[in-house]
Amino acid sequence: MIDDESLQMYVEESREHLEDIENDLLAIEEAGENIDEELVNKVFRAAHSMKGGAGFLGLTQIKELAHKIENVLDMIRNRQLLPTPDIVSVLLSSFDRLSELIENISESNEMDIAEHVDALVKITTAKPPLEEKNKEMEESKTEGRKSVDETMLSVEQDLISTNADDLKQKLQATLVNNPSLLILDLSKVEHVDSIGIGLIIATFNTLKRQDGTLKLINLNSNLLNLLKTMRLDRHIEMEGTI
Repeated sequence: MIDDESLQMYVEESREHLEDIENDLLAIEEAGENIDEELVNKVFRAAHSMKGGAGFLGLTQIKELAHKIENVLDMIRNRQLLPTPDIVSVLLSSFDRLSELIENISESNEMDIAEHVDALVKITTAKPPLEEKNKEMEESKTEGRKSVDETMLSVEQDLISTNADDLKQKLQATLVNNPSLLILDLSKVEHVDSIGIGLIIATFNTLKRQDGTLKLINLNSNLLNLLKTMRLDRHIEMEGTI
């Protein structure tokens, strides 16, 4: 049989754990997706400590409620769950009930916790994991990028240093729309220098980061041979040579 002194020590320790819970949970909610793992761990440890002590002392309702709170916090710290206002509200209410159990320690095993347990279980079983949300968002972004039709841009001047600024501006204006396929028509390009090659490579690298593709068409034989010599044809599509 557990003596009164042990129960009193447990009550005092639990009060210390609960002292900053409300402020900590509100801070976690405010951080949103920028989860403060250290702060979440602090609240998790409080629930975990109370659960462990309750198990040792035979305080079944406190143990059960603390365990369900712990499960939700574990999902948040593992980034499987966002600390939304609704979820934090349930946690606050559950900790309030836990505090009531602590303050009525002798009668705690007969006190009702069903409403809070059900709400906590609903969160851990019905809410989609945060990692799944992130995956869906990323897929949505990718689809959004790829939904843009292919873009054709005719280069009206030679790819040389004196035209570099004008060409760069035109390419940047085109790339801002995240085309899934950018086709550069080089039929009017007769000369190219290192600056022009650099523009082609920079355009290719930008499109690659955007999951897009660069295709060069209507190259003259000299330009085609130059690009092949530089082995750029291994990375950039080249078709319709003239």
